[in-house]
Amino acid sequence: MKSPRSLSSALIYSARGFSLLELLAVLALVAILTALVVPATRGMKGAQDLTGAAYAIQGALDLARTYAMANNTYTWIGFFEEDNAHPSQTPAQAGVGRVVICVIASRDGSCIYNKTTAQEDPPAVQSLPPARLVQIGKLIKIPGVHFFNATAQVIGKRQAGMIDAQNLVGLSSQPLLFSFQYPLSSTSEYTFGVRPVPSANGVPVANGVIQFSPRGEAISDAGPITFPSTTFEITLQTAHGNQPANTANAIALDINGLTGQTTMYRP
Repeated sequence: MKSPRSLSSALIYSARGFSLLELLAVLALVAILTALVVPATRGMKGAQDLTGAAYAIQGALDLARTYAMANNTYTWIGFFEEDNAHPSQTPAQAGVGRVVICVIASRDGSCIYNKTTAQEDPPAVQSLPPARLVQIGKLIKIPGVHFFNATAQVIGKRQAGMIDAQNLVGLSSQPLLFSFQYPLSSTSEYTFGVRPVPSANGVPVANGVIQFSPRGEAISDAGPITFPSTTFEITLQTAHGNQPANTANAIALDINGLTGQTTMYRP
């Protein structure tokens, strides 16, 4: 049995705590672990944000297609990329980093544009008349996203070269078919469907329109309408402010022209 003196000495020693050197060693270890973990966490967050953006865009495409088929009418979905380093303004400033989406439909079920003109090669752009349109849902804004050309890049099971540059939604240099403005009944803030493709600091930024028919077929804004693309594509990457990030983290949304259905490809 220990004496009272021995017990007292043991208690004093156990309560002594850490030395300064020991504390500095622990802090250094914590700093090293933080430096290793934080970049990985940021990368995970960026991937999750990009996946969420891809699902939001796919949802908007499905909404446009479903509405067209359910209501036996034509719908159009517009994409506009604006400068994410600044708040939205009127008229909107094309730039990198924030994708704006608007879905509209024909009020009377007709296509409301001149099909003969749309079949010309090259076709003349046709501005869809606001009085004959109705907006479906609210305007969608997705920050931290940039549309880019990934035709030469493998993305998941989508091999390089499967998509031609002329079939990139909003980035194709093909002649334009449709355009429309938002809002429909007042001063225009966004114009969906613009050629030539806008650019910001030398980086092309998306601006395009997709049409869905009452049968669910899809046509991109690259004409003429007599030669619709079998498959066309939207490819996303993350953006920091108004600068595109690494293209290694990319997601492709391929729209089948015959069925209007969207397939997502991701790493």
